Amino acid sequence: MTRILIADDDATILHVVSTLLRFEGYEVETVADGQAALEQVLQRPPELLISDIQMPALDGLSLLRAIRANPALAAVRVLLLTGQSEDEPVLAQAQGHARLGKPFTREQLLGALQALVPR
Repeated sequence: MTRILIADDDATILHVVSTLLRFEGYEVETVADGQAALEQVLQRPPELLISDIQMPALDGLSLLRAIRANPALAAVRVLLLTGQSEDEPVLAQAQGHARLGKPFTREQLLGALQALVPR
């Protein structure tokens, strides 16, 4: 079963996305900030990390950079979520991830997941 870690400081996003993904048959864990996400990824790397950009403790781009700087985590796929248009220039320069704008539909999320972690 594909294991997914979701990092977002919005409890509603965590609940909705994790519920949807569990229903779709994924194993899902959630954390509310980037630092907790990094600790989880280091302890037990998921196949996919879904991370918000704007988070306390460690933002999504810093989290992505930390993961990409560690060769042991090279297989972790990353999907960055953003609801801010001002994030786009920075996201365009960041390497090693896919991105999805908020709000997104169920179909958009599942399509992004299928592209990153085909079943």
